[in-house]
Amino acid sequence: MITSFELHKLRMPVGRAIGDNSCSYERFDVAALALRTSDGLTGWGYGTAMSDGYFERTGWWIRIMPAEAAMRAEFESATMPALRSLNCDEDWLSKGIELDAGFGAVTMALRQALWDLAAKQAKLPLWRWLAKKYSGISPPDGAAPQVPAYGSLLDFGVPEEAVAALLHRYLEMGMGAIKVKIGAGDARRDLRRLRLISDAVGPTVQLFADANEVWDSQTCISRLRYFHHYGIRLRYIEDPLPRDDLAGFLALRGHIPCEVGGHDYFERYEQWEDFILKGALDVVRSGQNTAIQCRVARLCAEKRLPIFYGNSIGELNVHAAAALPGTERIEYSHVGWTALFATPVQVVNGFMIPPAGDGFGLDPKPEALREFHHPVPSERISRPCPWVS
Repeated sequence: MITSFELHKLRMPVGRAIGDNSCSYERFDVAALALRTSDGLTGWGYGTAMSDGYFERTGWWIRIMPAEAAMRAEFESATMPALRSLNCDEDWLSKGIELDAGFGAVTMALRQALWDLAAKQAKLPLWRWLAKKYSGISPPDGAAPQVPAYGSLLDFGVPEEAVAALLHRYLEMGMGAIKVKIGAGDARRDLRRLRLISDAVGPTVQLFADANEVWDSQTCISRLRYFHHYGIRLRYIEDPLPRDDLAGFLALRGHIPCEVGGHDYFERYEQWEDFILKGALDVVRSGQNTAIQCRVARLCAEKRLPIFYGNSIGELNVHAAAALPGTERIEYSHVGWTALFATPVQVVNGFMIPPAGDGFGLDPKPEALREFHHPVPSERISRPCPWVS
């Protein structure tokens, strides 16, 4: 049974300025949660929040993280009594992952820690445990599977020289696909950035673009036709319209020169289900909630839709990507959270490889918990817009 917990509030550097057409930031907060059991297991989970930067729109991750002491007190009083009543991994996953820990990042960390515990109790890496339990697949013994990765530039507002340097790094890593951030007020700005990347990667590397909800359907159609007219060949456009614009997504069908992907802004399974069943997506992005990822993968298998896994702290999405059916690629963004982990996820020759340890295999380094410790409440720091559209 679960007997105790640790909760650490951290602040970490991204390693560079990243963003899209509505945000830009260089550091983020992390809630790192450890759950300990009576038989000596420790499950770790992590949740992120951002409040220091430029944010034009809202998102579930754009939140001011409270003080560490406040989050600990709320977790002890509101969450631990329910956790102490859970007796085994079946309870952990059937009941525990439905608990709300108050602050969103702590709830995310709680769910991850419970999955980590369940796989550690089975003495298996999470990807292998998921494959057996949720895919009906018994992977052969031996090395972990290699998941094709793509390089995500997160480059809106980043100068061309810096973009070119990161792109060169990704190509040296063997990436077979690259994603570009677009969605400027001036279509010519987006065309210049797409041309820069397209010319550099050549015809053998796939090109994706992400518009981060900035368009309506008619703008999306005209922009994508404009890019195509000038020689840009996109595999798919990601999140081109707002998350609630199902009618707009359906209006794109047959009118744009690439596939449609979405949606990183969904939070509930029913949102994915609605878009998939109504035929609004060619490519599915399935978030960071492992329970939802399992359900989405089953539905995508029925509909024969490919899944692209997006960013997740420590690249922990690699476990679902390695275990569940329908995976085509996983996003890699060269973010500073790798400094937190004792055995970070590796990318080799364009493939992401899950850690070999039990569970997520992403226990933190004690020295990193000390280095990035930031127990005081975060602040909303509004940075100036770093670009002119």
